[in-house]
Amino acid sequence: MRRFFQRVNIAVILVAGFLCGGFLTSAHAATDAAVSFAQDVNAAVGAATSVIGKLQKKINDGSVSAADIDPDDFLERVAATYKDRTERDFGDPNHPDMGVFHETLKSSIREVLSDYRSDILAGGQDSFVPAFFRAELLLSLERKMGKGFEAVVTTREADLINGDSSVNLVFRDPKVAKYIMGLVDAGEPNVMQETIDGRLVSYFPMALRESCVSCHIRNELKHQKVGGYGGALVVSAPITE
Repeated sequence: MRRFFQRVNIAVILVAGFLCGGFLTSAHAATDAAVSFAQDVNAAVGAATSVIGKLQKKINDGSVSAADIDPDDFLERVAATYKDRTERDFGDPNHPDMGVFHETLKSSIREVLSDYRSDILAGGQDSFVPAFFRAELLLSLERKMGKGFEAVVTTREADLINGDSSVNLVFRDPKVAKYIMGLVDAGEPNVMQETIDGRLVSYFPMALRESCVSCHIRNELKHQKVGGYGGALVVSAPITE
């Protein structure tokens, strides 16, 4: 009888070990997928923001043409910029999850270009800056993506132009806000990722460019320098298995 129970116990241990190993593999794969997704959000949103950034001089001068912001042509430039930066096709069919996100991003880009078409064409100094385009793009993405997806740009309090972008206001979860507050207050220069309550929170820091600093100086942020800490894009999304 004892030998029988010993065999049963060994079998249970083996099965449990097999199931646990499968679970860990699945959990690891889910985390890897979440990491890849966050990295892609950063790359794709960055590509779109770069395209509007290249129009900044024309916007400031009031010389933007309708052709410059034609949605189809604009999206082609976003796709080309994305491929230059990632060596991947925008909407790559080999990565269906990314493809879904890219289609949503395209829709959001069209929405923002349509909503602010008259402002962009009218132009004027700092009338439509890349940071504003990115903020509106991220708001649109959050609405369309749903499922707890969050993507925001924020920075430390002393560097805020718009108080609505404060860390204390843009995150629903106070644990996420506390984690990000520690990073922005320190001016953390490295990409950071942390799992918080089943969510992967990814922090992508940015450096200030000359055009950013010039605009910020006109908005009384005179302490900033080119190459200095420029806040971060933060992506927070559930880890799903």
